[in-house]
Amino acid sequence: MELQDSYDYNKQLSASLLEFNAPLEEAFKFRLFTYRRFNKDGHFVHLTTDTNWMDHCYKNELFVSSDIKNKLSATLGGNQKILWSGFRQDPLYDALYQFDIWNGITFYEQHPNFVEVFAFSSTRSETQTPNFYINNFHLLDYVKGLFRDRFHDPLSDKFVPAFSLAENQQPKTGGCDEQAHEVHRQFLLHNSMSKFYFPPPYAHVYVTLREGVVLYHISRKKTAKEVARVLGISYRTVESHLNAIKLRFNGMSLSDITEMFINGDIHNQIEYTIRVDSGVLK
Repeated sequence: MELQDSYDYNKQLSASLLEFNAPLEEAFKFRLFTYRRFNKDGHFVHLTTDTNWMDHCYKNELFVSSDIKNKLSATLGGNQKILWSGFRQDPLYDALYQFDIWNGITFYEQHPNFVEVFAFSSTRSETQTPNFYINNFHLLDYVKGLFRDRFHDPLSDKFVPAFSLAENQQPKTGGCDEQAHEVHRQFLLHNSMSKFYFPPPYAHVYVTLREGVVLYHISRKKTAKEVARVLGISYRTVESHLNAIKLRFNGMSLSDITEMFINGDIHNQIEYTIRVDSGVLK
């Protein structure tokens, strides 16, 4: 996808992108959501929820800055999470600051034929937002999955299928106060995912929420009978869910499927729904 094509595509999806970001802004004060995808063949797409920022970004070709190029190269060695809240040396970040798009986090995720980039940000005044990101990675992974779920079909038509946390910044392991939990519960209530997709090269394969919950417990070394007891369903129902999953993978072994599940965002997406349902957010 060339520059003009990517710009036109963003315009085409602008209403849907704004609708997608609205509950994030209302519940968690996320000012901006951005998705970028860089294919090995040189094609790319850049989708963002702020039309004014989008116009400025394309006009000044800020969709790829020197910093982003360095991060993309570094991603070849593994996925990265980058918090940005205190530096403006790069032209892209300086422009973001001027547009009051700040206190953000960017995820760089390496796939066989492309790199995906997800970015969330707030405003300059929301100085506690970086701490929120650190303590809510499960939520952010869920939102990434929600994006893939909502935009899976249009994206498939268009695409060819460092930050180290300091010791005092590690995610907290305690529970969540009642008011904060209610915010997450309401968000999940109105932003449910119908399908949870695996990472490439199986990005077309999905599980439903119930199938995902079954697989989640299997990934925690529970037997099918133990999962049945935990979920209050029959053993045959658990086996039926697992067989449906294996069928989508053309008979791949459950152990291989479980390994992909654990290593992908899909694990955190399912765990987020479980934690919100149980009232325990860690």
